Amino acid sequence: MAIRVLVVDDDPDVAVFIRGVLPPEEFVVLGRGREGGSLGAVASAAPDVLIMDWVLSQGLGWELCRQIRGFAGTRNLSVIMLTGINLISIKVRALNSGADDCVTKPFNPRELAARIRAVLRSRLEPNP
Repeated sequence: MAIRVLVVDDDPDVAVFIRGVLPPEEFVVLGRGREGGSLGAVASAAPDVLIMDWVLSQGLGWELCRQIRGFAGTRNLSVIMLTGINLISIKVRALNSGADDCVTKPFNPRELAARIRAVLRSRLEPNP
């Protein structure tokens, strides 16, 4: 079964790019653009992984990430934050807000695919 990836980014070209570079036999990429940047939109899409931008038109991605972690329906969703800002402080804030990983743009498509698989593996592993 294909991995459902929801991309929430103000730039619709990001979802188009990710859809074009991830192997279609392994990934189904859903692009929601800026209108997908709400807790309700994320929950209704029911993705396996959410890839979201650090900056969204409605606010900062880390705020949405905190909401996702606080809502029972999305609490266990794997989240990868994208940022065009290559600062450790941004990456640390993304991870501290609940993101499972943080990737700096531009990114290598093979690395992104590997990171998606890695965050899914970590969610499936039993906690001791």
